[in-house]
Amino acid sequence: MKRRKRRTGAYYKRMKLLVAVVGVILVALVAVTSVLADKKAADRNESTGTSEETTTTAEETTPEITVPTTEEETTSAESATETESETETTTKSMSETATQQETKRDLSAVNYDSVVFVGDSRTLSLGSGGKLEYRIVPDSAICATWGGQLVDASAMDDTRNAAGKMREKAVFWYGVNDVQMNPMRDNVDNFLGNYATLINEYEKTNPSGKIYIVSILNTGVNEKDHYEGQEENIVRYNAALKKYCEECGYTYVDATGLLVGEEGILDDNIHFSEWFYREKYVPFMVDTLGL
Repeated sequence: MKRRKRRTGAYYKRMKLLVAVVGVILVALVAVTSVLADKKAADRNESTGTSEETTTTAEETTPEITVPTTEEETTSAESATETESETETTTKSMSETATQQETKRDLSAVNYDSVVFVGDSRTLSLGSGGKLEYRIVPDSAICATWGGQLVDASAMDDTRNAAGKMREKAVFWYGVNDVQMNPMRDNVDNFLGNYATLINEYEKTNPSGKIYIVSILNTGVNEKDHYEGQEENIVRYNAALKKYCEECGYTYVDATGLLVGEEGILDDNIHFSEWFYREKYVPFMVDTLGL
C-alpha cells in the first residue's frame, strides 16, 4: 500500500511540473506574438509615411500645363492654312509646268502612220508642199492641194489618194476657200452636200476609217480681204458641220478656241504661221487623235 501511495504521489508531481512548463511556454508564445504584431504595425506606419512623401513630391514636381488662349489657337490655325495654301500653289505650279512640257514635246517623234490629213493649203502647209513648207508632219500623211475647194477635182483626187492609204483615221479640213469663193455662199445645204460627196468617196475604199472634220477657222480682222462679210456664214457653216458629224457618226473637231487671245498666228492674210502650227494646232490635233 505504501508503494502504491508513493507512485501516485510521484505521478502527481510530474503532472504539476508538466502543467507548469506548458503554462510558461504559452505565456512566452503570447509575449512573442505581441512583439511581432507591434513590429508589423510599426513597419506598416513607416511604409505609409514614405508613400505620402512620394505622392507629395510627385505633386510638387508635376509640370504646369498651359492651355492656349483663343487668340493663340487662331494664329496657329491661320499659319497652318497659309502653309497648306502655299503647298497647293506649289503643287499646282509644278503640275502646270509638267503640262507645258508635255505639250511642247518633240512633234517630229510623233508616229503619224495611223492618220492622213486631207484639205487645202492650210493642211498642205503641215508638210513640205506648197509655199510655206513647215515640215512638221511627214508628206506621207498629207493629201492636200493649195487653193483647194470641196467642188474641185483636186479635192476628189486627194480624197481617193487618202483612202488608198487605208489609214485608221482621216482628218478633213476644208472651208477657208469655199466660204470666200463658193458662188452659193449662203447655202449651207450646198456646202454640206459637197463635203458629204468627198466623205462618201473616202468610205467606199476605206469604210472602217474614222472620220474627223475640223472647224473652219476665221482669223479675224487681218483676213478681211478674204472673209469680209462672211463671219456669220462661218458660224453657220461650223454649226452645220457639227450637226452633220453628230448625225453621221463622225468626229467634229472644234479648233476655234486656239485663236482666242493669241498673236502671231498668221503668216499672211489667210495662212497660219509656223509658230501657230507648232505651238497650237499640231499639239492640239495630236492629243485629239491620240497619237
